[in-house]
Amino acid sequence: YLHTIWIPTMNSAFPNLEGHPGKRREMVERSIERLWLLRNRIGHHEPIHTRNVDRDIAAMTSLLDWICLDTSAWASAQRRVQEILLQRPSFK
Repeated sequence: YLHTIWIPTMNSAFPNLEGHPGKRREMVERSIERLWLLRNRIGHHEPIHTRNVDRDIAAMTSLLDWICLDTSAWASAQRRVQEILLQRPSFK
């Protein structure tokens, strides 16, 4: 779908995405795949405690930044994941 979907829609779908033109699609696909895997784990009630949550959040933030900076700022203000993680017990 490179010529029918990706090339015609990349700039309008991700107006804030910068970088080498050949790497842009790869960057988007990598972030979407990370979030898709996270969503599937959660949706199937599978454990996510061993995931790198900071990377998951970075992928979410990047995608939102690339789409709309205002929406990304709003979502960041709503996010409580790190706050909740700080409250978890340590198992040393």
